[in-house]
Amino acid sequence: MTITITDNATAQVQAIFANPATARRRMQAIGKRVEVDLRKHFDRKNSEGNKRGWYRSNFWSKNVKRATSFTGATENEATVTIASREFVHKLRGGTIRAKAGRMLAIPLRSQAKAAGSPGEWSTPGDGQLTFIRTKKGAYLFRNRGFRGRGIKGQRLEAWYKLVASVRHLADPSALPEEGVLSAAVADQAEKEIAAEIRRIS
Repeated sequence: MTITITDNATAQVQAIFANPATARRRMQAIGKRVEVDLRKHFDRKNSEGNKRGWYRSNFWSKNVKRATSFTGATENEATVTIASREFVHKLRGGTIRAKAGRMLAIPLRSQAKAAGSPGEWSTPGDGQLTFIRTKKGAYLFRNRGFRGRGIKGQRLEAWYKLVASVRHLADPSALPEEGVLSAAVADQAEKEIAAEIRRIS
């Protein structure tokens, strides 16, 4: 995802700073300001944690903040890029579907979320995962040992629910509130213009 900031300065201000190098420097400063403000916003999002109080993956810090950067400017525009497909999904919402012949594994407890997908965490001694289909759906249970013989003697914990797809709603706070970035652009532009006036005075 890219955010483009356009220089809408008045004709008088544009005439004062007609030098392309000066205009580009101003847009570079504005673009960097937007990058910094976005990264601060994602830090705040990350600090919220999750509703269940489960293991935190630090998604907003690792997957979004780190992928946010000022990526270039001309005399009229600055571009800030958020190079994260996961972020676009958070912003717009949508359906995630399992690949052909596979299922999505939805964690049912904090430990499962911390362990990652079933294929990532399962190692000898961690407890075997057992597939069981019930009236409520298909699950992967973790075998925590035996109390006796046979399936009834196993200590099973539900760790993942298996589904073909999952629907996520758009996150209205994925980006700062409307007007916040515009205010940041205006503030930085004023600072840059004031600095240029001081230079040529």
